[in-house]
Amino acid sequence: MKNNLLRIFWAALIFYFVFFTFFGLNWGSPFYFHPDERNIASSVSQLNLVSNMNPHFFAYGSLPIYLVYFLGIVVNFLLRHEPFLIVQFEQAVIILRIVSAILTIGLALLIYKVTGELANKKAAYLALIFSLTSTAFFQFSHFGTYESWLAFFSLLAAFCFSRKYFILGSCLLGLLCALKLSSLVLIIIPLYIISTEHKNFKTTTRKFSTFVYFFVLFYIISAPFNIIDHKSFFDSMKYEAGVATGSLPVFYTGDFYNTVPILFQYEKILPFLINPLLTLLSIPAIIYSIYLLIKKKDHIFGIFVISFFALFISGSLLFAKWTRYIVPSIPFIYILIAIFLNEIFKKTKILKFALFIFAVVGLVFSFSYIKISRIDQDTHISALNFAKKNIPANAKIVSEVYDLGIVPFNQRY
Repeated sequence: MKNNLLRIFWAALIFYFVFFTFFGLNWGSPFYFHPDERNIASSVSQLNLVSNMNPHFFAYGSLPIYLVYFLGIVVNFLLRHEPFLIVQFEQAVIILRIVSAILTIGLALLIYKVTGELANKKAAYLALIFSLTSTAFFQFSHFGTYESWLAFFSLLAAFCFSRKYFILGSCLLGLLCALKLSSLVLIIIPLYIISTEHKNFKTTTRKFSTFVYFFVLFYIISAPFNIIDHKSFFDSMKYEAGVATGSLPVFYTGDFYNTVPILFQYEKILPFLINPLLTLLSIPAIIYSIYLLIKKKDHIFGIFVISFFALFISGSLLFAKWTRYIVPSIPFIYILIAIFLNEIFKKTKILKFALFIFAVVGLVFSFSYIKISRIDQDTHISALNFAKKNIPANAKIVSEVYDLGIVPFNQRY
């Protein structure tokens, strides 16, 4: 009887995760309010296999842009849409979101796999619970942006390095840096591996050269126009770096003045991404992971601990502290918390009860997000409906030039 209940429990959670990962992927249609998503989709829509393959967008890498473009061509060909070499903006948005959703499901499976290898099945089940009820995963699986890409490939790169697939890990790091240059912080992983092998200078030099070769090769393959159109790339990087560090004042980073790094993330971001309970538990979990690394000197475990710190700290110390900056570190947080809790529960018989409690807490917080953002009417559309009933049709509505929420009003006002 207990085993049947346990199977039902897991089946229900998996269904919940998969269903709501794909539910409402057309949110915001036909306006699409996410600014980064609009920029990426616009880049896809101006590509043409015959005349133009320059993405003309360098804030992020071009690999997802090309993938979505070619997927769009396939869809156009199968549905006989003409011209099939042109992918429309709306089509690009939906394909981007579908890819994000698929990567999110793959990420949950990868978290389960990694945690099981680092600890045991019990820890893996805990990590899986966190993933299946993750507000962060539900949120970013619905954005046609790069956060799901970065989270998935960051963890996959660390996993490959931990399994001694050094060349594959080097290729993935090249891809990651092509996706987003800030992923360069993860170069600390191969450097850590090389430094802990205690080999002679010649062997160390050869291994480092191997890393550099495959890293650079896959960086160029993943984002060729970063080299071809290097001026546009460097101009874009200069602008993005200025915004991120605060050296270039812009109106949309005003909320970050007088904020304290790390404390800001723990107060304003993590409670909403991973829920308040896991946010509190992450503190002793991180401390325990440091203790475990120093005590056992487990270099495999060290790869994941160092990856977490590289991603989380680099994303937290920037002047601009947007949520998306720490999303790639979330899978590592789940793994570290699961390993910490497994150590606490290993001498008790309350693991099943703990799984249930964490599932309930995760479901409450994630479903509250799903209801507000995906089930209830979009607030921008609600505002338009209110305006139609209460504001004269010839009225003037004042808005900021960059306020995408005003887009629905453009049809009437």
